[in-house]
Amino acid sequence: MFVNAIPLRCQLDPHLSFYELTKHVRDIMINCIKYSYFPLQRILNQHPNISNPVFLDISFEFISSMTKDEENEIMIGDSRFCLIPYSIKISEDEIMSKFDFILSFQHDLNLNEFSCTTNASLDLFNAETICIIIQRLQTMLHEQFTFFDCTTNKP
Repeated sequence: MFVNAIPLRCQLDPHLSFYELTKHVRDIMINCIKYSYFPLQRILNQHPNISNPVFLDISFEFISSMTKDEENEIMIGDSRFCLIPYSIKISEDEIMSKFDFILSFQHDLNLNEFSCTTNASLDLFNAETICIIIQRLQTMLHEQFTFFDCTTNKP
C-alpha cells in the first residue's frame, strides 16, 4: 500500500470551542485531500536549507468512532483514511517509535467518552518537560470544556 503524507498547517484561534476547532481542522483536511497526489519530497525540496523537517517527527491525531472495529479506519467526506502503526518492534525487548512526539485523541460516540494519549521520546524530551506539557494541555482542555459546558447550559 502506498501512503503519502500530506502536511497540514492551520492557524489556531484561541477563542474557538473544541467543536469549532475540530471542524476547522476537518475542513482543512478535506480541502487538502485534492493535493494528496503531490509527492512529499517536492514539498520538502521547496525548503532546501532544512535537513530534517520537524513536522515529520510529530503526530497529532483525533479519532471519533462508533465502534471499536472502526479504530483503524476513518472516513472524511468520501475519503477513507487508515491508521498507520506508530512503532516498529525491533526485537523482543525493544520498540522504536516512528515519531518523536505523538498526541492522540479518541472520542467514543457510543459511550460519549473522550481520552487523550501522549507518547514522547525520552531521548529528546526530559521527563519533567513532558509532564509540564501534559499539565498545560490538561489545563487547556479543562478550560475549553468548562467554557463549552457553561455556554451550552445557559438558560
